[in-house]
Amino acid sequence: MRTLNLPRSWAGLVVCGVLATAGPAQAGTEIIAETGDGAPDGNGTFSSFTSTSIVLNDAGQVAFHGLLSGTSGGAADNKGLFRSGGGSVAQIVRKGAAAPDGNGTFDTIGLPALNDSGQVAFGAGFSGTALGLWDDGGIVIGAGGAVVQIAREGEAPPDGNGVFSWSAFSPLPNLNDLGQVALVTTLTGTSGGGADDRAIYLGSAAGLVKVVREGDAAHDGDGVIGSFSGDASVNNLGQVAFKAFYSGNSGGAADDGVI
Repeated sequence: MRTLNLPRSWAGLVVCGVLATAGPAQAGTEIIAETGDGAPDGNGTFSSFTSTSIVLNDAGQVAFHGLLSGTSGGAADNKGLFRSGGGSVAQIVRKGAAAPDGNGTFDTIGLPALNDSGQVAFGAGFSGTALGLWDDGGIVIGAGGAVVQIAREGEAPPDGNGVFSWSAFSPLPNLNDLGQVALVTTLTGTSGGGADDRAIYLGSAAGLVKVVREGDAAHDGDGVIGSFSGDASVNNLGQVAFKAFYSGNSGGAADDGVI
């Protein structure tokens, strides 16, 4: 089982506050969740919250990690990812729940990205998988019902060249309001080895679409995509921005870096 780098949790409240300067009708503070409150599914009560996991969207919804006590499974189901909305708290996913494809169960839940449609995307670590360390990580999206797997370690990309490795997935996905996630990924077992083992995909519940891959021709035909640097950013039109380096270009190091 892979371990995601998660922050510490603290007892207290999850609160949504609005400055009075936003207008009298919007001013005030709303308690989203409080220690001692029951979990949405009735299994346990909130015992603490992870402050650095709290994200807010423009619809006033809040996503957060919660730890629970008094659960039926003890340490096997005492953590979850939750989202407020409509005056209540919805459970996005719970430790111990089955993976979307049935291969293993959720064990670690990464920091959430929340869009204005109320969808929450996050990295996940699974336990009890068929291939152990080779298929125990992925990117998942949910909105309070069934969660959907965007990409999974050990699965092949759309072009079938290689499989996703654990390092494929950023701890914090880049998510737009259409439910699309931009992934800068690493692959193993590719036909070109280190020359084609990195790519960027745009993923959603409908599947993955390649944006660019190492070895692809440069946009102007001068060289090929050699590598990527950092994360990718996606907007609400589905456009993806990223930094790349060319190889085999005529200008060498003088013109091999682009955005």
